[in-house]
Amino acid sequence: MIVRIILLILYLCSHSTSYGQDIGEFTDPRDGQKYKTLTIPIRNRVPGLSTKMTIMIENLNYVLPGVYVYDDDASNRQPFGLLYEWDAALVACPEGWRLPTKSDWLAFLQQFGKMDLKGSPRGENYVGEDGMHKLLMSQQGWGSNNDENGSNKSRFNGIPGGGRKIRKGGRRKIQQEVRFEGMDFQGNWWSSTYNEYDVSSKDGAWSLYLNIDRVSIITSKIEESSLSCRCIKK
Repeated sequence: MIVRIILLILYLCSHSTSYGQDIGEFTDPRDGQKYKTLTIPIRNRVPGLSTKMTIMIENLNYVLPGVYVYDDDASNRQPFGLLYEWDAALVACPEGWRLPTKSDWLAFLQQFGKMDLKGSPRGENYVGEDGMHKLLMSQQGWGSNNDENGSNKSRFNGIPGGGRKIRKGGRRKIQQEVRFEGMDFQGNWWSSTYNEYDVSSKDGAWSLYLNIDRVSIITSKIEESSLSCRCIKK
């Protein structure tokens, strides 16, 4: 009996974190890919949200129209997942899962620190308190010499997968340049929420942004950006 109790305690310790989290795994039935998941209790929750959240802690890697691999290099797909246009991101999650809303991201981040609203009415960001970004960053891959890594105490495993940008200019907004940027130094994940301060043009959606200096929720241009995705359970 005592041995059973000891084994149970060891099992629980190995599957939980200091934030009351549980690590699991989900297999996408569409292509058989496996994703680690994190279930976390949500304290001081946003009205209408569940008291628990289950989120993928690996970047989505499902292929459909409107996705790209960083630098068009197939070797980047497995470690970093794919980069999704916003329209593709909205339909990319498997059945029973969905793209997080801005409120989801805020609720998740606020379990690890304070998020402050900063900026003007059309250019505001939600910025995390000092040091909070380190809790979300993975323990490897950050910085040109792998020297800017985080503690990953949140178990979010935020990896620096960068993004894809289309730079447009001129009166006709003709496509001028496509470039990949930010690998090793930033991660950026879509939400499903338009920027409510610029809803008339509907050209921006909120996204979670993580770099070596801070974590924030920013507006990313829908027509210009392809970003990483994490899905949460419905």
